[in-house]
Amino acid sequence: MDDFVSGDDDPLGFDEAEAPESAEGINLREAHQVAEREYRSLSAAFKRVFGEGQPLPDDAGRIRVFLARFCRADTSTFDKDARVHALLEGRREVYQLVYDLVGMREDDIVRKYEGRMYPGQLTEGS
Repeated sequence: MDDFVSGDDDPLGFDEAEAPESAEGINLREAHQVAEREYRSLSAAFKRVFGEGQPLPDDAGRIRVFLARFCRADTSTFDKDARVHALLEGRREVYQLVYDLVGMREDDIVRKYEGRMYPGQLTEGS
């Protein structure tokens, strides 16, 4: 599997070559430690929401903020590499679907997505 597909060369990933030696008094090692703690905490929030467990009150909001950034909900998905651009557009499409399912009335969802999904695609095991 190539680095891009495995996530090792994600266009939204942390690029050490572009990272400053320090930012606001935090050295690179400390920055990695902070990032590791944040990803562990985010992973736990995802598991509580989508896996087994009791979600904490701020889990859904944290996940929404993360997904908005990861899926480039509020920024351009353009990339000169067509493969990267297609991946980023796919991420944005998933984010838009989640955003719609959470925020729209059921009748509006049916109208918007009618004909784009078929019976059996919407529920597990159908």
